[in-house]
Amino acid sequence: MDGRLHKAAIRGNVPSLLDLLQQDEHILDEVGGGVVVMHDLTVNENPLHVAAQFGHVDFAMEILGRKPEYAHKLNSQGQSPLHLASGAGHVEVVKLLLLKDASVCFLRDKKGRTPLHIAARKGRLEVLKELVLVEPTAAWVQTEQGEPILHLCASTGQFEALKMLINLIPDDDFVKMKDDDDNSILHLLALEIQTKAIEFLLSNRRVEINSLNVNNYTPLDALVKAPRRSGYKKCKKILCGAGGKRAKELSRAPKTTHRKNTLKAHAHWLNETKSTLMVVAILIATVTYQAALNPPGGVWQDEYPPFRSPEDDQTKIDQWERENTYYIDEKRHSAGRAVMSNESPYLYRLFSFFNLIGFLASASIILLLISGFNLKRKGLMWALMFAMWISIGSMLFSYGLSLQFLGGSNEFTTLDIVMYAMSIFAAFALIGPLVMAHLVRLAIPLCKKFKKRILNFNRAAGSQHGDGDGDGDGA
Repeated sequence: MDGRLHKAAIRGNVPSLLDLLQQDEHILDEVGGGVVVMHDLTVNENPLHVAAQFGHVDFAMEILGRKPEYAHKLNSQGQSPLHLASGAGHVEVVKLLLLKDASVCFLRDKKGRTPLHIAARKGRLEVLKELVLVEPTAAWVQTEQGEPILHLCASTGQFEALKMLINLIPDDDFVKMKDDDDNSILHLLALEIQTKAIEFLLSNRRVEINSLNVNNYTPLDALVKAPRRSGYKKCKKILCGAGGKRAKELSRAPKTTHRKNTLKAHAHWLNETKSTLMVVAILIATVTYQAALNPPGGVWQDEYPPFRSPEDDQTKIDQWERENTYYIDEKRHSAGRAVMSNESPYLYRLFSFFNLIGFLASASIILLLISGFNLKRKGLMWALMFAMWISIGSMLFSYGLSLQFLGGSNEFTTLDIVMYAMSIFAAFALIGPLVMAHLVRLAIPLCKKFKKRILNFNRAAGSQHGDGDGDGDGA
């Protein structure tokens, strides 16, 4: 953007804009995708962005009259002029932009927020009202994190904005919207102990007072688990008076612990612990990679038998080699080769196998976590879980083999077998029930699917047999 044009937009100087257009009628054409440097910051924007941010209606009107497409352009933060005007609370600029094209209400910034989300989280009530009146459908749009606009108001403490939205959208389904964790707006208000907002909501809309989230909590559960502070008793009295109950008090609570809710909770846990899983996977990959380059016992630093020099007595060397052939063959090695591969080839092969499995499993976990896949998918959850089990299990086996070699025993004695058996038994006693629980949880739906297919097959075969009998009777 031309520096003179940028200064004119900041001040909202329409005469300066007209003078610039007389000097160069294509000055606005040069803005598209242009860059202006100001205070050492590089910002991709057009004059409409600047005018919207500072609330210069007349200047914005002049720009829109010549370049209406600028209303859809996004700056380096992914914000449209309507985002900027909504965030700053410039109602007249908002009206102007909506009058030109109301579809700009659905543009998202880099964080996945629409202009309506920006106005709601900043409490710009006049702007919020104008946006909803012109384009009510925009109020139903959730953020890219799956958060409805009422939840956004509750999480940012904008309860006046929440009340205004409830009044402007006369639809009970609007207040029944849930986020990705199945939290209703009542869950969030109860967690924040917003007594007045809850009273307003219950008196103006029909809401499900005992809806359950992925953790199987009702709004009353959320209130009980929240830190105690002012208004707790009154809030609890309001919820109980409206029929609110704890999840354990609901007759249908056991039914809601459905496999789908369990998977949702597990996926939510995976998303929350994604960074921890990444650290563990990187640590295992590092350990196994280092163990491959520097196995137990290290690597040989010399050659055996040593290289001969021209000054050596060849006759004596040949005689020595003939007399010590067995010893030489047993101790023969090369620099850089693993000591373990010479001293105990069998243990080294086992160690290398389990170490490689651990490295590949941890590398698979890292690739899965950085690939951007949605961990809420059932298949990816199971893949991540099994890869972590395999990675940790392989590392434990490699550790045991390292101890066996460093202990100076190249073969498994009866005592070694007993000790390893006891260690494996102790490990399974600790983690075995968890592994079995996961395997059972995986096997049950597979068995149900298999049983269902058999029943469908039998029904289809029975219907075909019945049709055949009918044809025979007719003949």
